[in-house]
Amino acid sequence: AGYGATASAAVVSAGNAMLFFSMAYGRLARRVGVRRIVVGAYLGAGVLTLVVALLADNALLAAAFLILGAAAATGLDALGGITFLRAVHPYERAEMATVYSTYRQISDITGPMVFAVILTFLPLRAVFVTTGLVLLVMARIALHLPRRL
Repeated sequence: AGYGATASAAVVSAGNAMLFFSMAYGRLARRVGVRRIVVGAYLGAGVLTLVVALLADNALLAAAFLILGAAAATGLDALGGITFLRAVHPYERAEMATVYSTYRQISDITGPMVFAVILTFLPLRAVFVTTGLVLLVMARIALHLPRRL
């Protein structure tokens, strides 16, 4: 959008700064449950990412919504591993750690790969639309987590 590398770095840094809310998500999860936070985080991040796609012509406003989306995604970063740990029996955790590690490594390369294909045919806005829609689908899937979680 014509802004320099410093402006981009500031947005990325502000998004990463949202990780400081991780402890707050942990406290909130103790009060309302992990399931609600995970569903809400997916829903919030999905909606905010779709808003970014709509505001693509206004870079400053889009950046603000990206940072808000990062705040929502922090809930997934803070609590997402709990769903895995509770799904596995305690005696299986050591063996399943390899599965979880593989999942994380594959997820690191899947996004950029999908985005590269999208950007081959569509404008940048399509990446935000795709990401937002996938996050909303994940919110729907997260509704199947146990209520006691």
